[in-house]
Amino acid sequence: ATIEDRFHAETGWHQIYLLKKRRLFYLTPKQGDFRFAMILGDKAIASLRHGAFAKQCQPLLRDAKRYAEGTAFIFNHKSFKPALVIALLQAKLDH
Repeated sequence: ATIEDRFHAETGWHQIYLLKKRRLFYLTPKQGDFRFAMILGDKAIASLRHGAFAKQCQPLLRDAKRYAEGTAFIFNHKSFKPALVIALLQAKLDH
């Protein structure tokens, strides 16, 4: 995996974590907090609906923003749950 440091006028500095050229997730530091964002495609979303974390993912799937490139999941230090984020990442890597 590699990390790209980027700057955007609206969000400021952030890092993009990549596997080869595939974007896995984005990490943006905030004062006293952080923003962790991941975008999943339709196949990954379908696997989440039937996976081990299906129950925990239902509220996330209902509230997630949908874009042309996929469904965005955004967490901060309060909402970040490592086991759930790992399940999202695994779904992304599997599809």
